Amino acid sequence: MNTVASADQGPDRSLADLIYEELLGRIVSGQLGPGSHLVEPQLATELHCSRTPLRVALTRLVSEGLVVQHRHRGCFVAQPDARQLREVYQVREVTEGLAAA
Repeated sequence: MNTVASADQGPDRSLADLIYEELLGRIVSGQLGPGSHLVEPQLATELHCSRTPLRVALTRLVSEGLVVQHRHRGCFVAQPDARQLREVYQVREVTEGLAAA
């Protein structure tokens, strides 16, 4: 998905949720590999969104340990361990099921 702003948001899903799911999918698929720099202006342009919902999504990924944030350097995809990868797949399974519904 290149445009999350135009996606069907549904009644309970915010733009930040859609951006989170898109970034999570890219991390899980390996499209954004460990150490990848997540440049906010570039991602906002690519996803056709403002930086505010993007930052909310990134903060959620940081809180889950999938992204690390370095002061004055930005956000980078973390190197998850086996437990974190299992959790990511479990979360993705649930969110994709909800998205399909």
